[in-house]
Amino acid sequence: MVDVTNLIANLLCVFLPFFALEYWGNKTDKRFLGVSWSTILLISTLFLSSFLCTLFNFQISEGVTLNLSIVPLTIGFFVLTWSKGLIVLFLYIVSQIIYSIVKRSQGDLTLEVIQTVFSSLPQGLFVILIFAVVMYFCTLWKNGKPFSAQASGFMFGLLIYTLFDYFYINYLKSLDLNFLTFAGFIVVFNFTFLIAVHMLVSSLEKKKADQEIKLREEVYRRLVEESPDAIAISVKRQWKFINNSLVTLFGGESKEQLIAIPSYDFVHKDYVEMNKARISQVEAGKTAELAEQVLLKLNGEPFYGETLSIPTIYEGEPAIHTIIRDVTKRKEEQAKLVQAEKLSMAGQLAAGIAHEIRNPLTAIKGFVKMLRTNPKDEYFDIISNEIIRIEDIITELLMLTKHNRTEFQEIDVTQTIKQVVTLLEPQANLKNIVFETVYCDKKTRILGDENKLKQAYINFLKNAIEAMPNGGTIQIKTDCTEENMEIEFMDHGIGIPAEKLKNIGDPFYTTKENGTGLGFMVSRKIVEDHNGQLTIMSTEGKGTSIKILFPIVKGVPYEYVV
Repeated sequence: MVDVTNLIANLLCVFLPFFALEYWGNKTDKRFLGVSWSTILLISTLFLSSFLCTLFNFQISEGVTLNLSIVPLTIGFFVLTWSKGLIVLFLYIVSQIIYSIVKRSQGDLTLEVIQTVFSSLPQGLFVILIFAVVMYFCTLWKNGKPFSAQASGFMFGLLIYTLFDYFYINYLKSLDLNFLTFAGFIVVFNFTFLIAVHMLVSSLEKKKADQEIKLREEVYRRLVEESPDAIAISVKRQWKFINNSLVTLFGGESKEQLIAIPSYDFVHKDYVEMNKARISQVEAGKTAELAEQVLLKLNGEPFYGETLSIPTIYEGEPAIHTIIRDVTKRKEEQAKLVQAEKLSMAGQLAAGIAHEIRNPLTAIKGFVKMLRTNPKDEYFDIISNEIIRIEDIITELLMLTKHNRTEFQEIDVTQTIKQVVTLLEPQANLKNIVFETVYCDKKTRILGDENKLKQAYINFLKNAIEAMPNGGTIQIKTDCTEENMEIEFMDHGIGIPAEKLKNIGDPFYTTKENGTGLGFMVSRKIVEDHNGQLTIMSTEGKGTSIKILFPIVKGVPYEYVV
């Protein structure tokens, strides 16, 4: 009759490593002599489990006792390497020797007791050697295979060993053990092994996944913490984590100081609504692309910040990861580039303007002489018109040299282009170039800075003039719909090779001998700042076309040009 109590005790002992790993496995991630805590815990508990199983032997027939110690030993080879499985097996052998000596001595340890124990050791070691060899081949089998194939291999190995054990009990020990009875326990061994190893492997994989998550979180935290860019992670629109770069950027003394302040307090009032819209976009699971806005330091000092926000998870909650970069210096450099380009264009226009001014001056000089001898009222009108002509040219030139803040106002596009054409006609005439204009028959307006847009138009037309050394016609067209205003500048000059066209607009890239490569870049940036789209098409030997698309001002009625 089987002792059910000891059998249950054996089963509990088999699952001891699983319970230990679940309870103590995450207590520490330290390593001892290069071995992880989880491995040490497994070796210890698997050895203890196998040893405890032998303490609860249960009888299955006359003179034959069994225990489930073979199950945790097999699990040791399955979840660990073969060499670490041998460590568990070695500890088990040593414990059995010590236990046998203590049990036989009954408190009176003698040399005779030790000799008796060691005399029976060879047979036991032979059986264990067979087990170790079987486990070795099982370990070789499992490499690179899925869990089901691995478990099947070890269960087959366990079957081979238990059959050998049956042969050892029946024939070498001459004990009468019913095969059917033993076969039932073979099923128990394998079934117990399968359940225990599945639970243990699942626990190990879960802990491995947890460790990988912790490692990734640690790497992520270090990357964020050591990033030169200011980074903030906010939950429910409030900063929960910031790095040292952000503390420095906003002029704080500590992270706690800034986290305690509502994040909107660091946004300029003109950009609060924009900021809220971007946050709502990220909360909806989308990325808020790079955008410039004015932010405020702790002392109230404003600065230009470029921000990018993406959705993330922080401490199990939906969060927003925001990268902030101070672009104040970049904005200042861009402003200097724009100003330099203005002055450069003003210098290049000087020759044409001087020629254009000389003509009305010559007329004025001649009519002044005629007034002295033959005064007529019509002479005064002519002189007045020529002075106005000179004044218009000088005014347009001065506009280019002004360094004003960007102020968007409603602009009459057609009128602005007409003024640019007037300014550039003298230079075009010097090159035998004629402007052919076709304007939209509706008076449309866009929001923008008129001076900056003039600068862009002048640059495009100046490039067109320089591309036509033999003279010709430059076409200027405007077209409008209810949504957009399209402007096209088309020359019939030398064109741009296809391999060079893709680089047009890059800083300091130019196709001219004395060019700076800044003019087109600055002009394109002006268009983009006005929410415009710029397209350039060119065919070598045929000419270049530049199309600009601007959104028109909503709610402004069309006025037909009379």
